[in-house]
Amino acid sequence: MPHTGSAIDLKLFFPGAGVVRQHGVVSQTMGDQFRATFTDCDEFSRQRLYALLHGREVGSQRSQRFHTDLKVIVREPGRATTAALVSNLSRTGAFVRLERLPARGRVVELELAFPGEAVHESVNAFVVHVAPGRGIGVQFIGATGAFTSRLDEYLTQLSR
Repeated sequence: MPHTGSAIDLKLFFPGAGVVRQHGVVSQTMGDQFRATFTDCDEFSRQRLYALLHGREVGSQRSQRFHTDLKVIVREPGRATTAALVSNLSRTGAFVRLERLPARGRVVELELAFPGEAVHESVNAFVVHVAPGRGIGVQFIGATGAFTSRLDEYLTQLSR
C-alpha cells in the first residue's frame, strides 16, 4: 500500500476505449484504499477522463438530430488539422464525415463554421462511434455558453 505523498503511475482500463496512463501522488490513505491526485493531467486529458468515467455512449442520444452540411475543422493532438463536414447535428453531438478517423475514446477539438458567422465556434468532443470509410460520431464535452447559445440558434433555424 502506498503512503501519503508517494508518487505513483496509474493505468486506468476502460472497456472499448483502451488504457489511460496518468502520474499521480497519493493524497489520502484509508485502510486498504487510497486517493490520488493526478500530477500531469492537462485540460484535454481531464475532459477525456470525465467522458470515460461518466460512460458516454452513442446509445444515450436524447436530443433531436438534424441533417446539415456544416463545415468543421477537426484537431486531434499529435495529428494534422483536418477539414471535414458535419452531416448530422444535435444539441449534444454530431456525426463528422472525414477520411482520417480518430480512435473511439479520443477527444478532439471541433471548430464549427456556422452560416453567416465570421468567427468560428470551438468545442471539445468525445469520439463515441467510428464508422470506417464514413466518419465519427462525437459527443460534445465542456461546451462554453457561447458555443451552446450559437448551436441552439442554428438548430432552431434547421427545425423550421
